[in-house]
Amino acid sequence: MVLAEGLTLAKKAGMDLHKTLEVLKDSAAYSKAMDQKGLKMINKDFLPPESRLAAHLKDVRLMLDSDTG
Repeated sequence: MVLAEGLTLAKKAGMDLHKTLEVLKDSAAYSKAMDQKGLKMINKDFLPPESRLAAHLKDVRLMLDSDTG
């Protein structure tokens, strides 16, 4: 999620997303998600889905049920 937010911020700032991803990969912020999903996010290549909708529904239910108070 942090990678998606970072790429969205870079896009809104008018930055080149491919270069941004390269810089992030060479930084302390590096994660495997950058290798596995970075280009897919940039290219908006979201199909086929990589996980089941049921897993997302479970997570959303847990968030809604949590007392953040």
